[in-house]
Amino acid sequence: MKYRLIFGSLLLVLVSCNPYRGFSGVDPKGMGKKPPSVRIADDMKKSQIKGNRKIKREMKRKQKRYGAPKD
Repeated sequence: MKYRLIFGSLLLVLVSCNPYRGFSGVDPKGMGKKPPSVRIADDMKKSQIKGNRKIKREMKRKQKRYGAPKD
């Protein structure tokens, strides 16, 4: 009984402590073509570009709706 409990808790710790969990830039099979830091930087750039596009669209809609002058 004790051994089963110890083995079960050890297995649970090993499974839950995956070093690759939660990181978008890290591939568990290896490095791939780009290092993780470069992938994360590229993802940040893409998200900033998407955010800027979203803001521009929103401002266009507001201008149409309210007739606000362009900045």
